[in-house]
Amino acid sequence: MIRKTPQAAFLLCVLALMLLATPGIGQALAQAAKPASANDLDAKFAIDWMRLTYANTKAETVNAPAAARVYSYVAISFYESVSQGLDGYVSLRNSVKSMPELPKLDASATYDWPSVANGTLSVVIPSLLTSENTKKAVDALNKKQADDRTKATSDKIVKTSLDYGASVGKLLVDWINADGYKEGAATPYTLPTGELWNYVSTSPGAKVVGYFWGKLRPNALETSATCDVPIVYHFSTEKDSSFYQQALEVKNTVDNLTQFQKDTVNFWVDTPGQTGAPAGHWIEIGNQLVEQFDLKLGRAAEMYAMLGIALGDAFIACWQQKYEAPLLRPQTFIQRYIQKTWTSFVITPPFPSYTSGHSSASVAASTVLTELFGAVQFTDATHAKDEIGIPARTYTTFRAAADEAALSRLWGGIHYRFDNEMGQLQGECVGQRVVKNIELHAAK
Repeated sequence: MIRKTPQAAFLLCVLALMLLATPGIGQALAQAAKPASANDLDAKFAIDWMRLTYANTKAETVNAPAAARVYSYVAISFYESVSQGLDGYVSLRNSVKSMPELPKLDASATYDWPSVANGTLSVVIPSLLTSENTKKAVDALNKKQADDRTKATSDKIVKTSLDYGASVGKLLVDWINADGYKEGAATPYTLPTGELWNYVSTSPGAKVVGYFWGKLRPNALETSATCDVPIVYHFSTEKDSSFYQQALEVKNTVDNLTQFQKDTVNFWVDTPGQTGAPAGHWIEIGNQLVEQFDLKLGRAAEMYAMLGIALGDAFIACWQQKYEAPLLRPQTFIQRYIQKTWTSFVITPPFPSYTSGHSSASVAASTVLTELFGAVQFTDATHAKDEIGIPARTYTTFRAAADEAALSRLWGGIHYRFDNEMGQLQGECVGQRVVKNIELHAAK
């Protein structure tokens, strides 16, 4: 036994310094003392928040562009809430317009990053989806996850983390509310008339959707018009014209749909109120990727951020083009010039035809997912267990799924082929802009 004399204490200190100075030993001890990186934490709790968002977007019957805005901001908020705890990642403030600087961390505090995310999303989601049922669902999930995290860490750490997350959420809500949405929604709008090609509603009395969307602040695009694509077919009612033939193709296709085509239309239709809207389908694909690829927190946060930004910006780009030169839907053209009693296979939505929102958003989403994971096979079971009940589909690539989503709009009778093809070009432009302009990784 060593007596606790000054000489013995001195010798112990010298021995400790020698061990730390020995190659390999000091490094090993330092690594052992370092807490586990948040990058490697389980990310499945994020799926619960995204599916809550999907369910309540559906329950509140949020329209297509507004739903994309919801998912985009929830995904951005999730990433931003955990970004400071992820090694090798940086805040979106470096690349997203007007993004505020995050509140400073307390250097003396320990943070549980899943709890930080819970605190943030508990503030952000009810600011976007405002029903009492949504608020109750958020409160219930927040409590459940707080209880789960307390078992994994401690009550004090979870409370500190939830409070910090809430402060992040409040900051982000102010930023979200400055994107132009409230001002745009309050601005009256009248559709232009006087031209044969002008859009008219196929649902008399229905309010046109998203007429101000091109004025919203994008996150990766330089402007809402950055990815504009010109219409390549000039309007004509002549039977030998390209435009007429495009409309006739829609009619003939719908009149002769196979069961596979009908199933495909229903798989991708994603009608607001019946589902979580088109953007929600791709968020659900993202949820399935977390499970399929066993993504940890760092990789999942990156995926949600890139996917959310792509979806949000694609709807801004597409809707800005829809109202720049509002084009009539195939149903209107066919009823006027081909067959008066004809109707589309699915209900034609209340906004102009060009470009196709499904096409633009799906290709934008597939572009960023391919950038992140490569051309990989995946299975989409979005509607396998809901009331739609369509079995899961397996795709060889993300782009293959996006192309099918685009084609489904022609098969449904609500888009001309050129709406889809030019929408796909637009979506690819948006996706590439997200890849180029959004920098999540710290410089090496």
